[in-house]
Amino acid sequence: MRQLGLDKFYQDDEKVINNHIDNLNFDLVILTEYFDEGILLLKRNLCWDLEDILYVKLRDSSKKRNSHPSDVMVNNQTEKQESLKEANLHHFYMEWSWADYILYERMNRTFWQKYKQEPNIDEELLHFKETRLKVEEFCHHALQKNKQGLRNKNQQVVLNTLKKTSNYTLTIAKSRWNNVFRINIFKCLLLKSSDNIMRDVFK
Repeated sequence: MRQLGLDKFYQDDEKVINNHIDNLNFDLVILTEYFDEGILLLKRNLCWDLEDILYVKLRDSSKKRNSHPSDVMVNNQTEKQESLKEANLHHFYMEWSWADYILYERMNRTFWQKYKQEPNIDEELLHFKETRLKVEEFCHHALQKNKQGLRNKNQQVVLNTLKKTSNYTLTIAKSRWNNVFRINIFKCLLLKSSDNIMRDVFK
């Protein structure tokens, strides 16, 4: 909370903390443990397309290579169950940083209020997760198959590899949630770069 302007002398004053939070002007706060839900809200607020919020977890793709899209919601439930195991940390966090704890609880409550107000958002969330898994699988295969050429120190070799694989694409059909779009190896490289940036931001 100090980074948001709360004086250190009021870190334990609940009334001052809540008043300070009331004066913060955030249209949307994304919770890292519910990242997909958060960027889906962002997509709707900014009128983006599904392609605009795609990301890949290339470092974890080996664990998901044998997954099926129908397993996505099961995996999501498992992730939520694992997050519940950390509930015992809440008390410690409350003692360690009361102001930050109040901020999180307020932002968490506001987040889910906004989420539940969105029509059919759970359906779109499932579609997004299924699509992201397809793209992740495609990118993993494409980058692994051509990694020797893409990692070559000779720039011309890299360019030739990209040119050679330009027709190797994944087409995501149009749905009620997105326009048709295509993923190629160049897009996979961009998504991989975005994954690295996001990892640096949220680590």
